[in-house]
Amino acid sequence: MEIKFENVSYKEKLKDISFNIKSGKIVGIISKNDDIKKSFLDLIYGLIDDYEGKILINNGGNKKSINYYENKFYLKEELYNELFSCKVIEDIKISLTDLDMEKLIDVLISFKISKNILEKNYCELSLGEIKKILISIMFASDKKILILDNPTLDLDPKSVDTLIKLLKNEKRKDKIIFIYSSNSDFLLRVIDEVIYLNKKVIHFKNKYEIYENKKLINKINISIPKTLEFRNIVLSNTGIKLLHRDNINDLIKDIYRSV
Repeated sequence: MEIKFENVSYKEKLKDISFNIKSGKIVGIISKNDDIKKSFLDLIYGLIDDYEGKILINNGGNKKSINYYENKFYLKEELYNELFSCKVIEDIKISLTDLDMEKLIDVLISFKISKNILEKNYCELSLGEIKKILISIMFASDKKILILDNPTLDLDPKSVDTLIKLLKNEKRKDKIIFIYSSNSDFLLRVIDEVIYLNKKVIHFKNKYEIYENKKLINKINISIPKTLEFRNIVLSNTGIKLLHRDNINDLIKDIYRSV
């Protein structure tokens, strides 16, 4: 599986974008412009067809039709507002006929949610419960390309840990996963690469590169993950050589081993 953007432009929002992503990668999306971010995710999914350039999957033809997103799942923030009057199980039966119900139940249980919740209306549930159900449906659909828009919103820390484990497991199935999140600590723990969105796009094959680019960081004013901030403080004050770590507990262990 591979996705290629070749000189893609869309209105005045995105200009001359070119990059490629191979399977088995989780890609973080960073942008301070919500409209640009939304347009980019919609482009990947196939909701926009009046763009210029080429968007290729597995080097296939440039597809600008509803078939373009048959093998994708798009977890949108806006789904909350669309579901409130619907019963969970009815929504599943209508919209996802190929759903693996056994896997759905397994993922729900991993989020500490009983399968009985499927018989409830979305309006009876908390926003956190809704998010966990939508994430569970996404994993049970077994799509090859997953697009997640702010997935940790309304999730408690333990549920975020569960989500990270599930995403890493899906990555091993040769999928491509795009994630936008305002939670920089979550992104650091789960992603492999970064795409920074402005009108121009910068693709960082190494996720640490964007956080080490002080000029860009100051310009776009994004938050640096706490683990990297702590590492930078230790480096500047002690000179201890430390590897990059995604989890602050692993970083602390490295510091103790070095002193």
